[in-house]
Amino acid sequence: MNDQHVALVVEDEPEMAAEITEILTSLGHRCVHTESLEEGSELAERGGFCYVLLDLQIKPTRDSIRPRVEAGETLMGRIRKQFPRRNAADKHDLQILLMSGHVKEHEAVVRMLQTGGDDFIKKPLGENKTPLDTKIRTALRQSGRDSHCHCAARNREATSSAASSVGAPRAETISLSLGGRPMKKRTALQVGDKSVALTTPSFVLALHLMVGRLRGDGVLPAALGARTQPQRTLQQLCEQLAPYLPKGMSVAEVGPDGRFHLHPSVDLGSLDPRCIEGHSEARVKRLAAELLRLQEGPTAAKAITTPTPGTAGVSPHKLVISARWHRCKCLVVVNGQDIPMPAKPFVILAKLGLGRQQEEGWVDRDQLDSNADASWSAMTRVYDHLRDAGVIPADVIENNLAKSYRLTYCAKQIEIDKDALLRHPHAPIRAELARFVAGP
Repeated sequence: MNDQHVALVVEDEPEMAAEITEILTSLGHRCVHTESLEEGSELAERGGFCYVLLDLQIKPTRDSIRPRVEAGETLMGRIRKQFPRRNAADKHDLQILLMSGHVKEHEAVVRMLQTGGDDFIKKPLGENKTPLDTKIRTALRQSGRDSHCHCAARNREATSSAASSVGAPRAETISLSLGGRPMKKRTALQVGDKSVALTTPSFVLALHLMVGRLRGDGVLPAALGARTQPQRTLQQLCEQLAPYLPKGMSVAEVGPDGRFHLHPSVDLGSLDPRCIEGHSEARVKRLAAELLRLQEGPTAAKAITTPTPGTAGVSPHKLVISARWHRCKCLVVVNGQDIPMPAKPFVILAKLGLGRQQEEGWVDRDQLDSNADASWSAMTRVYDHLRDAGVIPADVIENNLAKSYRLTYCAKQIEIDKDALLRHPHAPIRAELARFVAGP
């Protein structure tokens, strides 16, 4: 029937999807259901729906191992980019209702409501003070779609508004440049022709995002360090720069692989090395040198003092995961330099080394540690140790959409002796690695 509202429902739990479908059917609406970022993006491009019910945790692809909050954020961003138009009441012509049943996702919910979401629905549905059918009717009323006969015109207007923005890139782009000098605990970043003083964590993240843009691989949250809250730092950076960006634009976004990326409308401007020569943060000097090298060629990095041994400045020529044990710490050898590591990060790195001996080299996060949170914490400590040893983390470890990890092939040589590791002098390490080699 052509007089029915059509909802795009993105939900990976079959029972919840069935319950939502039943409610929508009772309202006389039709439901187009999918459970992944990939399929949701395709459906969004086709259009034809009247509102969206989007679960925060969805699968990046149909074959993905588990759902991810980052995939939900990315899909919302793509839908909102396609349908950005607001009406006279300052409400979106296409409403996106977010759904979540996880308390830990509170920050993600707030962030998504600030960047394009219109309402929030708690799961299970019975825990909401306002029933789902009431929220849907409110969303349709706010978007001027009380009757389905209005939807075709609304969709055309919303889509044409998005298309028209493509033809005016200068009005929708902004450049980021280095040019301000450190001021006490803040460092200036040039946003267009404005100078914005950023806190050190935000400024470091901005440098990471610039490097990620030039490398084309984004920024792994773990690369920011074990003592950093990556999502919170990203949110703070977006909030600090929001007043200087075109309306509705965010400086950065989270990709389906969980990496942070500069928004496509953000361009890189010039880099003035003099502004960071006297910076007290070694991370800033290192990232600025890497940014110069990537932006202007290998010789440009000489404008800044070449990093000394023991500081992260170049990719490793040789990484050896050793079975040696010294003063209660395991030893990893980077470019001939012994790097002591606590047991947990060493086991993570050793498992990645063992996985690299296989054809593809990918190791699932669950295989690294049965406790996902502990695994992520240990991974960030691996990054810290390798970075301090003279290794840029993005050159050593990479991840994919399924949250599997592997040692990348950017290093010229990675060595690991499986038999030696299985005879490691520390019994708990030996047992853990033996279980990993044995498999499920």
